[in-house]
Order: sequence, then structure tokens, then C-alpha cells
Amino acid sequence: MKKTVLTLIVFALTANVSAQLKVDASGNVGIGKDPQYKLDVAGDVFFGNGSNVFGTTNSNPITFKVNNSLVGFTGSYTNNNVSFGFGSLSSPLTELRNTAYGYYSLGCNTTGDNNTANGWGTLNSNTIGNANTATGNAALKSNTEGSSNTAIGANALYYNVTGNSNTAAGNCALYVNIGDGNTAIGQLALGSNTTGNYNTADGLLALYYNTGSFNTATGCNALQRNTIGNYNTALGKDALYSNTTGSYNIAIGCFAGALNPVDLTNATAIGYMQLIPEAIR
Repeated sequence: MKKTVLTLIVFALTANVSAQLKVDASGNVGIGKDPQYKLDVAGDVFFGNGSNVFGTTNSNPITFKVNNSLVGFTGSYTNNNVSFGFGSLSSPLTELRNTAYGYYSLGCNTTGDNNTANGWGTLNSNTIGNANTATGNAALKSNTEGSSNTAIGANALYYNVTGNSNTAAGNCALYVNIGDGNTAIGQLALGSNTTGNYNTADGLLALYYNTGSFNTATGCNALQRNTIGNYNTALGKDALYSNTTGSYNIAIGCFAGALNPVDLTNATAIGYMQLIPEAIR
């Protein structure tokens, strides 16, 4: 009688386990359901606290994939790249110290190191560029070889390909830049700059049309129409607004030098709406 009862208990337990844990002919395991994948679980999974972990106990990083495409890479003590987002950081085992968060961020990177990409398409085309930081939708999206660039804001430094040591903060700042050592703060600041180098623009549309070098503009629209002029300094809203090809000019104050004819050289205007004297035009 005891043997019969024990057999019934064992049978009942086995039947219950079999109902909850299923392994199909392909080796798929299902818990609480018929499996469709290698591990298919119905309900929540609890890992507990303390020594219970989800991960590995060796130096192997954890990789996440969707449709067999990389979507996440945790990095490890021996491999210090980290990524999350579909198509981000395409080659996490061949580079060093890269961080990518966002759809296709650093998606083409091959040997570039020390890059940080945060946002949709950031540094998407980068291959060998190093030490770049991009935060914002499509920031530094076209960069391939440029290094030591910082782009903060949607589309900042968007078309920069090989330019180095540029800083852009603001929507579309330094949008088409390929020059070096430029700093743009504000929406569309230095927005049309291509080959100009070592310019500083602080303010909405400051130095917008510029392709010259060594210019400094602080204030909304300051030196906005400057094209190939070099070594100009404009401080104040619309200061030297109309200057296009003139060089070595200084304007300090709101609208200072803004209404003067173009092509000024070695001219100085200080004060609200001050004009450049006729004799030095």
C-alpha cells in the first residue's frame, strides 16, 4: 500500500513538472508554455538579491541581438566598449573605450577609439576618428576620420567628415563644417562654415555664412554675413552684420558697424549703432 501511494506521488510530481517544463525536438525549452525559442518563458523571471545574478561569472561580455543584429554590448574588464541600440557600435571587439547609445550610433566604427555617441545616428559614419563626443539627434553623423570633436545638439557638426578639434553646441551649429579648431555655440552658429578654421561664434546665426578664419563673433547675428573675411572681432547683437570680405575689423556694441558698407579693413566701431568713419573704409 505504501509503495502504491509513493508511486502515485512521484507520478503526480513528474506530471506537474512535465506540464510546466517542455523541451521540443529542436532543443527549445519552454517554462509554462510550448517553446518557440531556445528559452521561452511565460510570466515574470525573478533573480533575487545578493549573489543571484543575471550575467556571467567570467570575463565574457553579454551581447544582445534582434534579428541576429547587435543591439547591446555590456563590455567587460578586458573589453571596455559599451553600446545599446539597434545597429550601434558595429564592431565592439575591435575598438577601445567607445560608448554608443542610440539607433545606429557609431554604427560604422572600425578602429576609432575613445568615442562617445548618445542619440539617434550620432557618429554613424565614423570609422577611424578618435576622441569624439556627440550628443543629440544625428550629431556628427557624417564624421569618418575627424578626431577630438564635440557636438551637442541635433544635427550639430552634421556634415563634418575630417575636421578636427571643433566644438559645436546648438541645433545645426557648424552644420556643414570641414575645418579645424572652430567653436560654435547657439543655433546655426557658423552654420554654413566649410573650410574656415579657428573661428569662435557665440549666438544665434553668429558667423553663419563664414568660410574665413580666425574670426570671433559674440551675439545674435554678429558677423552673420561674413564670408571670407579673416581676423574680425564682433561683440554685440548684429555687430559687423554686413561685413562679408573685410578683415582685421573690430566692432563692440549692439549694431556696431552693422550698417556700414562691406569690405572694411582695419576698422573699429565702438558703441550702439556706431558707423565706421568714411576715411578708413
